[in-house]
Amino acid sequence: MKLLKDYRVLFLLLIVPYLFVLNLPYVGEEANWVIPSFEMSYFKEYVLQTIYKVPYYRPPLFNYPTIVFSKLFGWEYAKAIQRLQTITMTILTALSIRYVLKRVYKDEKLGWFGALIYLSLGDVMIHDGWLGYEDGVYIGFSSMSMLFTMLGVYEESYMFIFFGSVLATGGFLTKALTSFVYFYATLIISFYILKPKKLNIYKTAFISSIVPLFFLILWYGFAPKSNVSEHGMLWDIINKFRFKGIIPYLKQFFGYPVQFWLNMSLNSLVFLYLAFKRKVDLDILKTDKFLLNAWIVGIVNFIPYWLPPFSGIRYAAPLYSIFALCFSVMLYPKFKDLMLKFVYFAIVFKFVALGIAFPIYYGHIRENTNKIAREVYNLTIKKGIPLYCDDDGWVGFSVIANIDVKIHKPILYPPKDLTYGCVFTANLSKYKDFKIVRNYQNSDYLVCKF
Repeated sequence: MKLLKDYRVLFLLLIVPYLFVLNLPYVGEEANWVIPSFEMSYFKEYVLQTIYKVPYYRPPLFNYPTIVFSKLFGWEYAKAIQRLQTITMTILTALSIRYVLKRVYKDEKLGWFGALIYLSLGDVMIHDGWLGYEDGVYIGFSSMSMLFTMLGVYEESYMFIFFGSVLATGGFLTKALTSFVYFYATLIISFYILKPKKLNIYKTAFISSIVPLFFLILWYGFAPKSNVSEHGMLWDIINKFRFKGIIPYLKQFFGYPVQFWLNMSLNSLVFLYLAFKRKVDLDILKTDKFLLNAWIVGIVNFIPYWLPPFSGIRYAAPLYSIFALCFSVMLYPKFKDLMLKFVYFAIVFKFVALGIAFPIYYGHIRENTNKIAREVYNLTIKKGIPLYCDDDGWVGFSVIANIDVKIHKPILYPPKDLTYGCVFTANLSKYKDFKIVRNYQNSDYLVCKF
């Protein structure tokens, strides 16, 4: 029983279940990042991502470890390598929370408590904490950027502020410009709330703020010239402000914060309940400037994702770490025993979900893309019939990634004047003069012309 009260043991128990999911079939659009990595390696194009040899607009940092380790161990392990990247960033984010709390509050146990709170958030446990998306790495970079930027301003540390800017650059080179938004907003808010006194810290902050701009210019200056790679991330932001009607907007306005808060359950719900019952000491915000700053950083950074007509929760997911830090400080030590019960529940839940439920569902109940890939391969390539794909859904990505790895050659987008061959597609209307060879559950088809 003593071991179960050791925060380091609980930390390890929250991590171990991630190992159970490394070999699951593709989940969601994970293969959306295996295919570009494979094509970058095959065509020796290490800056521009492509899918079916069609340009894709994300920067390539996430692809590099996948390429390196897949070449070392084999491309059949690319999926597991991507998941390990996400798991590694999840662990590093939790350890960063622990480090920041220990530095600020001089309390080792509070630091580990914060790490446990983060690892037991719902979305971190079952989704963003392990899935082999670039999102997991982006979340890690952006989270740690905010954490170390806050710590840097609080301690008036040049190193931590600069480190925060470098981490933000990592987030940008992984996924999106929004990583810079997190960094700059956190830097400005922290200077306003914490009011550092060293004059040189302002100079350091200015120099650090140039680092992201340098890499931004570098990317747009030297990335391969295509409308997709040059403007994709910018359009990604602009498209979120396209108004689609009052009803969809009201759903976004009221639903987004609810979904975000539920994604941090059960810890967020417990905190909300205790705060509503006035059991949490809110007066601490008057004296604890670092905590006040963290809350404002979290709330202000949430607004740009909440107010637009459309926004995915994954873009706001880096804020989980900030709110986990806030929960930890306000619940410790008064409610540590209560929260540990939820940590125990999270451990059991993760072992059952990731060790039993997920393998059963993704391996035996949900449509198995591994089997579809084998069937498509046997019906086409094995018989010498050319295969193409224009399916940009999760089934198409998963099937083609499996085939790419098997034949060590990328499947490409179909040519306009295709007269002989097969296409894996979700858009049947484009292939009216083709024969439907197979029709799969998710409106995906194998169509052929002979």
